[in-house]
Amino acid sequence: MKKLLTVLLSLLVVLSLAACAKKEEPAPAPEPEPTPEPAPAEGETVATYEEYAALPTDGSAVVTVEAYVQAAQSYYNGATLYLQDKDGAYFVYGGQISEEDYAKLVDSTDFTDGWCGLANGMKVRVTGTKSEWSGEVELVDATVTVVDDGDKWLAEPIDITSALPTDPADHMNKKVKLTDMTVVAYNDNGDAFSYGWDGSGTEGDDVYVKVEKDGLEYSFVVESYLCYNGSEAYEAAEALEVGQTVDMEGFLYWYEGPQVHITSITVK
Repeated sequence: MKKLLTVLLSLLVVLSLAACAKKEEPAPAPEPEPTPEPAPAEGETVATYEEYAALPTDGSAVVTVEAYVQAAQSYYNGATLYLQDKDGAYFVYGGQISEEDYAKLVDSTDFTDGWCGLANGMKVRVTGTKSEWSGEVELVDATVTVVDDGDKWLAEPIDITSALPTDPADHMNKKVKLTDMTVVAYNDNGDAFSYGWDGSGTEGDDVYVKVEKDGLEYSFVVESYLCYNGSEAYEAAEALEVGQTVDMEGFLYWYEGPQVHITSITVK
């Protein structure tokens, strides 16, 4: 009997020690939670022109594009740029860029009489807000970075003469040309041009002209910030006479309708 009791006590001791040992084993460490991928910054991905065109123009869309500078208005704490690629065109209003980088976009920064801001085709990356003003689709509140990789491109002007009576908006902001346009009087005085759209400007301000084609009249402008007083385009506008036939080149800006920013006028 004593022998049996001894065996039972020994068995209990062994079971107790095993139970204690099991309790002292550390619990396995929990699996770490996976770190979420950071969301891409708004406007970080470079959009194609098709993607850009599909965005709303209500100021809610921030977008990044890359394109080639076709022309640049004079530098003033930033730059207003006319950009284009093989798929479409962009107008950047007051984009933030250093004066040093701006100088890489144009052949000269000597902003004296005679300066015209036709650019050298440098590629830039622009992040800004897609917006609309009086029909003009533009990028505002933008930052501009030069992509100095040796890749430059200048567009050939597209003849939009036949598209003017219908809807040339598909060519907005592109480099364009107009052929066989007839100069008509800009105002009741019979003047062929006007300093300022309402005649309130003076020499050195924007020069407005009015031309006719197939019975329809259009008002275009030599922007003084793009082609200064003394440039060929500016002086050609000042020399126009009612009844002349002209060819024009420029950029298809939009103000309640097509309004070309003229960079060249040829009297035929």
